[in-house]
Amino acid sequence: MSDDGFKRSIILRLLANIDLSESDSGRAMKRYQVALIFNKEDFRIYNGMGEAYFAMDNLEQALQSFKRALELYQYSADVLNNVGVVFSDIGKTQKAGMCFRRALSFMLSHPDALKNMEQVH
Repeated sequence: MSDDGFKRSIILRLLANIDLSESDSGRAMKRYQVALIFNKEDFRIYNGMGEAYFAMDNLEQALQSFKRALELYQYSADVLNNVGVVFSDIGKTQKAGMCFRRALSFMLSHPDALKNMEQVH
């Protein structure tokens, strides 16, 4: 991958994050998909795609995206927390709790994982 392609993927990912924060999941998803053209190995792109799918209530696709992110980088507390949220939403609270605990093992003070862990138990 060229430096230019790498930079483009980062810019697109950051713009997509802004789109998500503004509740424009469709636009975010389009940006993430283009970012993947430039960098298929960035776990943060797949995590963002999972968040966009989650916002669109497509939990199956969200979970697949989060799992791909974990394949690329298994130590992300953010991704593990997101997987836990999906599991919690589909009623798999034991799996959700395991994800939150694992997230906290990598980042002891992860605020979302702490809050979600309390809600599951």
